[in-house]
Amino acid sequence: MNTIVFYANFVLFCSRRVRLLRRRRQGEQRMSADSGIGSTEPSGSGPPRRPIHETHADIRTILQTLYGGLQAYQSGYGDYHHQLEEYVAAHFSTELISEILQNFEVAMLELPTPMSNPNMECFCIATLQVLFACPPFVNFIRTNELDTAAHDENVPTTRQAQIDRAMKSILAQFLVGSPIIHCTPLLQLVTNVNEQDAEEFFQTLHGLYCGEILPLPKQTTLWTCDSCHSVTISDPEPSIFNLPTRLPGQDRTNMMNLIFHKTGFETEKRICKFCKDYSDGFVHTKYIFSNILRVYGHTDGSHAEFEEVVDLTEIDNSGEPSMWQLAGTVHYRSFGNVSSGNRRSCDGHYTAVVYHKNRRFLMDDRKRMMLPTNSDVPHFYGEPYYAVYYKMDWMESNGRGQNQ
Repeated sequence: MNTIVFYANFVLFCSRRVRLLRRRRQGEQRMSADSGIGSTEPSGSGPPRRPIHETHADIRTILQTLYGGLQAYQSGYGDYHHQLEEYVAAHFSTELISEILQNFEVAMLELPTPMSNPNMECFCIATLQVLFACPPFVNFIRTNELDTAAHDENVPTTRQAQIDRAMKSILAQFLVGSPIIHCTPLLQLVTNVNEQDAEEFFQTLHGLYCGEILPLPKQTTLWTCDSCHSVTISDPEPSIFNLPTRLPGQDRTNMMNLIFHKTGFETEKRICKFCKDYSDGFVHTKYIFSNILRVYGHTDGSHAEFEEVVDLTEIDNSGEPSMWQLAGTVHYRSFGNVSSGNRRSCDGHYTAVVYHKNRRFLMDDRKRMMLPTNSDVPHFYGEPYYAVYYKMDWMESNGRGQNQ
C-alpha cells in the first residue's frame, strides 16, 4: 500500500503544479498583453512556454523521498499489480499526461528510467526502451492525436486509440522518473503476453499503431546485366533490413558490410529484358527511408555489430546526405539451444542498450548500468537481436514528406 500512497501523493502534487503553472502562464499572458514584458517572441505571437526545471526537480525530490516505501513491491500478476495499474489508469488523467508530455524532455533526465517486469514482459520492456531513446518516435507519441477518440463519447474507441493512450501514459511516467512503471496494459492491447518475442511485439506494434507514420523503407533494385550492361530498375517495395553474412576473414557483421553488399557486391542471375540473355548481373539497392530504421542481426549466428553513427548516403534514394544515429539495441540471451528464429521454444531474456546524453546504458528491467566507452556489452546479456536507428536530421525530414 505504500506505493499506492506514493502515487496518490505524486498525482496530487502534479495536479497542483499543473494548476500553478496554468495560473502563472495566464499571468504572463496578461503582463505581455499590457506591457510586452515577459515574452521573447515577436508581438502578437504570445509568450513562450515556461521552463519547468523547478517542477521537474520537485517531482524528482518526491520520487527519491518515497523510494523507501517501495520495498513492499511484489512481482507477478497478483492483487498488488492490478491495484497499482488501476490506480495509474484512474489518476494519470489526460490533462496530467498532456502536461507532462508537453513540458518534460527525455534530455532533462540524468539517467534513463528502468521499467518493472511483473512476469515475462522483458521483450516488451526492451523494445520500449529503444523506442523511448528514439527522438522521432517520442515526438510521434507527443504530437499525434490518436487517443482523442478514447475521450469523446461520440467517437468509437479504436484499438489504435487505446494503444496510443497506453503509450502516452507509459511515456509520461517514464519522463518523470516514476520508480514503478508497468507496460502490462499496453502489452495486453498489442499482443499475447505468452508470445514473449521482441521482434513479433515490434512488428505488431508497428502494424497497429505507427505503421502509416513510420513506414518500412521502400527498396528499389538496379540490376546491371553483364552481357549488355543495361540496367533494369524494379518498382519500390517495402523491405526489412537484415545485416548480411560475415565477409571472408571477419568474425563480425556490421552496418558497413550491409552498405558494401547493397552497392554492388551482390550478384544475381536473371533473364535480361533488353538482350534476352540469362546472365549474371550486379545488384545495386536504393531505399526511400522514413525517420526510423530497424535493422536485424543475421540469422547465421554472426556476431552483429551496430555502429553508433552510420552514413547511408550511398543507398539513400533521396540523393541527399543520410546520416543515422543509433538509438539502441535489443539483446537476447538464450538459456538453452535455440535458433534465432525460434526463441519462444526456449527460456531466455531480453535487455536493451540505449544511448542517452552520449552515454550507453544497459537497461535490464529495473536494473540500469552505464557501459564504459567503446566496450562490448558483457557476454552474459547475449547477442544484439535488432537495432533501432533514427535519421540525424529527422526534424528537417518531417517537412520533406519522406517515404510518402
